[in-house]
Amino acid sequence: MKVYYHGRSTKHRLFVQPGVDHPESSEWMEAADHDGKRKPKLFDVIFENGIATVDDNLGKYLITKGLANKSKFILPANAEVA
Repeated sequence: MKVYYHGRSTKHRLFVQPGVDHPESSEWMEAADHDGKRKPKLFDVIFENGIATVDDNLGKYLITKGLANKSKFILPANAEVA
């Protein structure tokens, strides 16, 4: 999935740990250590010229959290997208 970042730089790096918000999702957690504890994975998302290609679930997380956009177009906050 492609997600978009509307910033001024040509390259933008974002570090996220969706497992902090969703520890029930095994795809966002590391394997259990010797104590049986699991830690959230750290994802490094790099936007080149405002575009990053990520896994669908990670893309949905970034959009839901307001960290990325699903469109390369900048829309007013109250605009409805079909």
